Amino acid sequence: VMYFGNAEGLLSFDGRYWNLYRLPNFTAVRSIGIDSKNRIFIGAQDEFGYFYPYARGILKYTSLLHLLPENLRKLADIWDIAVIKDEVFFRSGNAILHYKNDVVKLYKPGTSWLYLGEVNKRIFSQEKGNGIMVYNQGIWKPFCTDNILKQASVTAIMPYGRDSLLISTLN
Repeated sequence: VMYFGNAEGLLSFDGRYWNLYRLPNFTAVRSIGIDSKNRIFIGAQDEFGYFYPYARGILKYTSLLHLLPENLRKLADIWDIAVIKDEVFFRSGNAILHYKNDVVKLYKPGTSWLYLGEVNKRIFSQEKGNGIMVYNQGIWKPFCTDNILKQASVTAIMPYGRDSLLISTLN
């Protein structure tokens, strides 16, 4: 089964049939990630949570928005999801959310978060004006503060050889 996010919700395709699963707030699905328990995490506009296949494989949605205080629920679009084991990170411009053991921790940037991804079981982000950050035991630490990476828009971080990373940018 393949899963796609689009303006209508979450699409699934089993090689023959398409199914559409809408979100409670009827917004577009911007990002998708799957954990080891087969939960299909989604990021949308002011919404994040997961679908899980219950009876006969039909997906049911569970919102995680209620795990945030009401004054922190305006997230805008959640553009990236990164999964390590059963920990899930969601990125919007104004927050990174860390979901683990039914608890969500929110990380605010000094300016804005521009990128989030997983490489070699490590979570990386880009904070505007501060470069590439790495998540380590509950703290975002500077990883690469080169001036180019403080200004450029990172689009991907990938493994390159045994001890290097390949970083692509928008320009």
